Amino acid sequence: MMGYEGGFMFMYLFWIALIGLLIWLALTFVSNNRHSGKVESASHADEAIQIVKNRFARGEINKEEMDELLGHLK
Repeated sequence: MMGYEGGFMFMYLFWIALIGLLIWLALTFVSNNRHSGKVESASHADEAIQIVKNRFARGEINKEEMDELLGHLK
């Protein structure tokens, strides 16, 4: 009699622990992606702005083109 009750209790605890672990992993993954995405996005935008400024400095684009490109990036 105790064997079946203990088995069912173990099964319930196992599934609860597994579901809890999966939820924790999913929340950790989403949280890390959200934070890393902002940092990468900001660094990519800064890099793009620097490229536009360098192109203007080399004379590849004029002031109006530079202003238009920078307006899209900000």
